[in-house]
Parts: sequence; C-alpha cells; structure tokens
Amino acid sequence: MKMTRIEHPSVSFEVTAHCNLKCAHCDHASPWMQKKFLSVPQFKRDVERLASVFHADEIRFAGGEPLQHPDLAQILQIARRSDVAAGIVILTNGLLLNKIPDEILDLTDCLMVSLYPGVRLPFDLAKMEARARNHGTKIIYDRVTGFRQMLVNNRIENDQAVDAVFRSCFSAVNCHTVYEGKYFRCSRSNSLSKRMSLAGRRVNEPREYVDLFESRDLAADLKRYIGESTPLEACRYCLGNIGQRVPAKQLTKAEIQQEMAAHHENPENLLDQDIDFASVETPPPLAAGWWRLDYDIKQQEHAKQNKDAFFITSEQFVKESL
Repeated sequence: MKMTRIEHPSVSFEVTAHCNLKCAHCDHASPWMQKKFLSVPQFKRDVERLASVFHADEIRFAGGEPLQHPDLAQILQIARRSDVAAGIVILTNGLLLNKIPDEILDLTDCLMVSLYPGVRLPFDLAKMEARARNHGTKIIYDRVTGFRQMLVNNRIENDQAVDAVFRSCFSAVNCHTVYEGKYFRCSRSNSLSKRMSLAGRRVNEPREYVDLFESRDLAADLKRYIGESTPLEACRYCLGNIGQRVPAKQLTKAEIQQEMAAHHENPENLLDQDIDFASVETPPPLAAGWWRLDYDIKQQEHAKQNKDAFFITSEQFVKESL
C-alpha cells in the first residue's frame, strides 16, 4: 500500500545565494553573499528523499536570483520527475527573463516577478508575457515600494518581542525551505550562522530543522516539526513582518559593508512603534499556491499580508516605464 504523504502548501529551495541586484534590507542578505549555486546532485538527493514522505501544492525556487543558475533547467526537470509538488514557481527580479531558454518556461507553472523602484526590465514586457503564455506559464507581478527592517546583527533578548515577531511572521509558516539535506521552517534559519559570521559575529547553528537523511522516521519527524508553533532562534535575529518600514534602494559596495557591520544594540527598538505585542494574531494563515491563483485573488491575499507592496497589470507597468 502506498504511504500517504504529508501535504503542505509549499516548499522552497534556494538555488543561488547571490543576486544581480543589491537591495537594501534584503531578507536573504543576498548582497552580502558570495557567488554560490545549488549543486544539482545535492538537489536531486534532497528532493527525492523529501518526496518519499512529503507533497506540496508548489515548489518554489528562490535565491538570490534563481535565473542566474546555469543548470536551472536540469533542476526543474528533476523537480518535475520527483512529484514533490503539483506546481513549479520561480521567484525572480525579472532582469534575466528574456534570456531564459524555452525549456525553462515549459517546466515552470508560474513566474513571480518582483518589480523594484529604479529597476527597469530590459525587454518588452508584453512580448515576454506572450512568450510565457505560449508555453503555458503564468506571470504574476509584485511591485515593491518599500521594505521592512528585518535582519538584525544583535540578538533580541526581549522574549515578548520575539514572540510577537514569530506570531506575526508570514515567512514562519509559509517559507519552509530545504537546504543541504535539512528541512527548515524558515529560510532565515538556514543562513543564520553564515550571515552572522559575515557580520563579524559568531552564532552556533541551532538544531532547528529535520535532517532528511539522519531521521529514522522522516514522515513522523517532519509532521511533528511542521506542526510546531514556537519561535526559532533565527527569530531573535529578525524582525519579521513588524520591523520599521524602510525605503527600497540599491546598495553601493560601501553601503553593503555598512549594512553588514551595523550594530543594533537594542534591536527591538527597530520594531514598528505602532505594534501592540499583545494584539498580534497567531499564526498567519497558510497561503494558497501562487500558481493556482488568478490576478484578483492574489492581489487581495497579498494586500492583507504586506501593505508595502501591490500588484499591477503589465499595461500599467509599461506605461510607468516609458
């Protein structure tokens, strides 16, 4: 009898650590990171092991900038064959969309394109959309007008603040990530020790994950872990969805170094001052798969989760880019 697999809305794989943009306050600290690509053999090993006990509505490929990966098509092929998810989604800044081969479009159900202030896509958007439609690929736009202060370089010691960060955080329940054989409940966890070392601070990697290959009962361990509702150690170095709002901008090399070296003596002071810790609802809802949502539904869902960003139609973007 075939075992019933764990069902979850999504799972992410970070195929690059680096990015071709240098966004201030990037929640993956990509401007800090050296060039690194996901190993294809590592991905095959991880995704096949995960698929033996787990199934998601969508598998998301993120970064950094995933379209920079030279073997992305091969990774997508492996993902499709693994049957780990019903849909395949790529999260991208769009700068390389016009350079991707048709094979990537054939293997992708949805391209989630973030549009940043001062960054213009170097191609005719209408033509790109027509090309995507010919391959059965949906494009969803997220126009980002600002960020929140998220990552901090000093540990938050205020337990009430940490609890509020966790309870309000969309990523804590919707950004489960597999990285180098480990399943994390949050994409901040897998990069915590690396990010802090780049900031000149030492943080021992907390064992807040399920090892896909050390587990003796992977299905049971994943089910228990996914159901946990307590803050992670990474939550003590992140302000989640309630950090202060900051403008979106591209960093210079000097500004990247300044951001890395920043000393946040009392990081809880960087939380949105309008937040009442006791009123934060718990937990945020699980998001439905992006690849299944039409424009109107996704726009409504996103408006609830992030007031700093909104979706626009391709016609609006073309007009505003002229």
